[in-house]
Amino acid sequence: MNYKKTADANIFYLKFLQALMVCDNVNDFLREAKELGIHYDSIPLLEIFKDIVGAYTSSWSLPSHITKNIFDYIGVCRYHSDEETKEETSRRFELCNDIINDLNTSKTKPLYPFYPNLIDKIYRSFVARMINHVAYNTNPIGMQEFLDSFVSIEYYVLFSHSHLLEDSEFMQFGCSFLLNGTYLEAIDFLIREIPELANDAIFLKRTRKILTENENLLSEYEGNPVSSSDSYLEDDDTEYVTDKSFWKLHNKVKKNIARYQKDS
Repeated sequence: MNYKKTADANIFYLKFLQALMVCDNVNDFLREAKELGIHYDSIPLLEIFKDIVGAYTSSWSLPSHITKNIFDYIGVCRYHSDEETKEETSRRFELCNDIINDLNTSKTKPLYPFYPNLIDKIYRSFVARMINHVAYNTNPIGMQEFLDSFVSIEYYVLFSHSHLLEDSEFMQFGCSFLLNGTYLEAIDFLIREIPELANDAIFLKRTRKILTENENLLSEYEGNPVSSSDSYLEDDDTEYVTDKSFWKLHNKVKKNIARYQKDS
């Protein structure tokens, strides 16, 4: 994807905002975003966020931890360190106040089914949706943690599997994707949601790198370490490297990535 294009940039920043809404600590999240060169407090981004929050709160209220994250984010964005014109500062305050007002006036509205709707969005088949809805009803905290992780990984994938990151820096992010089933599910979903990724050479190349490193870790576990590997097994990797459901998903993604690379 080319984030210099408005449409692609909007997709990326939408994923960024979604990850922010479910992150564990807004200040840490924004500190990292600044290090990555993301202009998280820009007026255009606040305009997008105003529309998102407005859509969520027109008839609903948001879960309390998401509402807190939004308040924390607005608290950071209300004041901008760089010089702005009076008109820009006025617009910034207006947007922040509108978002706060939307949250405050939504408090008495029904709770938006954020996570059930996310399950419906991620999973295509009726059976997969049913299984995950049952899992959510049985263990809502555990499923919420998984879904939050899924949303976060979407953002990190779109950042790291793009021209925003040099090849030489990729495995600094890639280490967190290794033997990670959530990463594989996110890759599968993102290609369905954003079909252009199936023709994106950088995205496909870096996904294939993670798949190769997964297989290298399996070879190491089986006693056949690969000398060219950029990764190595850690003590807590055994449960993942022996997980048959993980390798089933791995092989599914690998097959699709190989087909996309062949066609692109």
